[in-house]
Amino acid sequence: MAKIKDGPKVVGIGELLWDMLPEGKRAGGAPINFVYHAARLGARGFAVSAVGVDTLGGEILAELAKNGIEHC
Repeated sequence: MAKIKDGPKVVGIGELLWDMLPEGKRAGGAPINFVYHAARLGARGFAVSAVGVDTLGGEILAELAKNGIEHC
């Protein structure tokens, strides 16, 4: 059985979107930004949001995984 990471757990519920900036797209949305920073500080981060079943949706889920944020 896999060991669950100890420490605080942080859940961001709400928008998950791509910020389309002149220098490129970046994952954003206030709940996800909060979870991202909490995960950088050692929390186990979770994102709860609707995501499209398309290329951009797949890319944003990969971005979450790359940054240690689980999704449901």
